[in-house]
Amino acid sequence: MRHESRWDITRAWFGEWLPETLDWFANWFNTPGFGGAAALIAAIVAYKSAKHKIVEERKEGKKDRDAATERHGADAKAERERVERENWWKMLIWVYDRSIGDGAEPRLSLDVTLELLAALEVETKNDFETGLLEAVMTMFSIQEQPVVPVASAGMRTKRRLRLSLRAWLARKFA
Repeated sequence: MRHESRWDITRAWFGEWLPETLDWFANWFNTPGFGGAAALIAAIVAYKSAKHKIVEERKEGKKDRDAATERHGADAKAERERVERENWWKMLIWVYDRSIGDGAEPRLSLDVTLELLAALEVETKNDFETGLLEAVMTMFSIQEQPVVPVASAGMRTKRRLRLSLRAWLARKFA
């Protein structure tokens, strides 16, 4: 039995081209060219991996930013509404205080008071505020000017008037 080399067997099956190609690759694996090609392939794989990771992080970051913007927008809107309501109440108290007068500042006329209350009515946000304004406007419309004792008592008189307004509103809305 004749001992044949593996190349003899492959030459018999595939012809001369395959063993020569395999020999070329076997020699090429030991050259710097193979090292460069392997480095190039490794760089391409690393680039694709990094690009994929960055794209995914950007998508997640955009989702997080959108959610944060939405939360911030809702918080900012709630804060704006809170400030608007607070300013509305301050203006209502100012109009009421100026219309009843405390002696330190001149009273607002009935026409000006009703116009300011009508302007506040445009900015009402709920039924309570609308009802409150209607009650105050009714109170001022019934009389030429609200009956207020002379402001000799100062802040006590003002406080009593506020308390009486609150009691009147409580009876009206009870």
